[in-house]
Amino acid sequence: MRKFGWLARRPRVFQDQVLGLAELRYFPAGATIYNIGDAAPDIWGLVDGELSVFLTPEAAAPFLVHIAKPGWWVGDTALISKTPRRAELVALRKVGCSAFPGNRLTV
Repeated sequence: MRKFGWLARRPRVFQDQVLGLAELRYFPAGATIYNIGDAAPDIWGLVDGELSVFLTPEAAAPFLVHIAKPGWWVGDTALISKTPRRAELVALRKVGCSAFPGNRLTV
């Protein structure tokens, strides 16, 4: 998270504060991190690996829209708006993600 993405461009002290809130989690290849429609209690940052990101228009099957790389963040819109997830995340290979529980964040 310190090498790629928006957090890498912030001062070290700020990085330390943000990463101090994180819970590092690992998922095997093929694991679903979360589904479209799930509750959104947290924000996720991709530390290692790659994630398939799927979206679905109304009344259609989900389709691949993005391959996420380390430094990518997701979940802020659903957390702030208090709406269900609009995307599905699936590990392409083993991934490490930082989960930032919404109850620890000030938004």
